[in-house]
Amino acid sequence: MKIRLLACAAGLSLCAPLGAVAAEMFTFTSTSKQIDRVQLPAPTPSGRPSGAGIFTLDTKTTYADGKVTQIAGKCAQWILPPGQQFGSNSVCTYADATGELYTVRFTCEVPGPGQSCWGKLIGTGGRFKGRTGSFTSGSNGQGGNMGTGFWN
Repeated sequence: MKIRLLACAAGLSLCAPLGAVAAEMFTFTSTSKQIDRVQLPAPTPSGRPSGAGIFTLDTKTTYADGKVTQIAGKCAQWILPPGQQFGSNSVCTYADATGELYTVRFTCEVPGPGQSCWGKLIGTGGRFKGRTGSFTSGSNGQGGNMGTGFWN
């Protein structure tokens, strides 16, 4: 017990309560479809535009145990002002026929080659209710994204 407390005090992520559920690892691919956007051009050729958009995501997730799910999400994204470290923030809600399953909040780098995004998962319904997780993603080079993540 003393060793466990020292590890927790050191900030290690091995501090799950006894009896906690192990993290559920996954990989995913997503394709998006723009619904609408309002975007103003950058004031200078090297500047950043301003605006926001609404889009859908179709996400195929493969879990470590081989289970595959396909769930659709609806998202809002807004471009961060010039001078900010990152390029955009987004929020999404994912649902199926039973209702909302989880929400996603994520941040992306300034657009460009190799752009990466990362975010938090918050379970709101179904088998995800009360769970949290995180993920990272990047472009798959075919107009979509791919990434990895986990649910606690």
